[in-house]
Amino acid sequence: MFFVHTWQKVLDGSKTQTRRLKRGPYQVGKTYAVQPSRGHKAIARIRIKRVWEQGLDDVTQAQVRAEGFTTWLDFASTFRRLNRLSPFAWPTVWAFEFELVK
Repeated sequence: MFFVHTWQKVLDGSKTQTRRLKRGPYQVGKTYAVQPSRGHKAIARIRIKRVWEQGLDDVTQAQVRAEGFTTWLDFASTFRRLNRLSPFAWPTVWAFEFELVK
């Protein structure tokens, strides 16, 4: 599931990574539905290419762009807001690299 401002970036190819606080059931090589919100029909499918764990403060500028953001500050503040974290939180997150399945 992707939030409203991010699923469109998945469809246009400007978002090829996502980060989550929990790993979830996602496995490399498998495909998953892209849903604009919980309970909505799938609008596309993605295939997980790679999964790794990293600190939020270790996200690189290239990874920020792969998340669909232009600045690290914009990415980090949006991640913290969406996950209801303190503005000073530095969690370890699960990173997922994916490709849109045509």
